[in-house]
Amino acid sequence: MSTTRYSQVAKVRYDASSNEVYIADGYGNRRVAVVDADTGELKRFWGAYGNEPNDDELPRYDLANAPAHGTVSTDMSGDPQFRQPVHCADPTNDGLVYPV
Repeated sequence: MSTTRYSQVAKVRYDASSNEVYIADGYGNRRVAVVDADTGELKRFWGAYGNEPNDDELPRYDLANAPAHGTVSTDMSGDPQFRQPVHCADPTNDGLVYPV
C-alpha cells in the first residue's frame, strides 16, 4: 500500500487542535489516513486495505478497553476493520474519530 498516494478520496477534514488532516481514503484503499497539515507527511493510518471485513465472532464491546482511534469494529486479532467504502472520518470534541 502506498504511503504517498491515495485512491478515490471521499472526504478530507482538517483538525485545527492537532494541525492534522484526516483523509477518508475509502473508495480505493478502505482506510483513514492522517497527515501533518504543514508537511503533508503521513503520520498514521488504519483500515481494512486488501481485506474483506470480518464480522464473525466479534468480541463483546468493552468500554474500558475501547480502541484509541475510535475504529468501528475489530476482527479477533484486534485489527481495525471497515465496511467498504469509508465515506468520511470526522474527528470530534471527545477525541475520537468516527469513520462512516
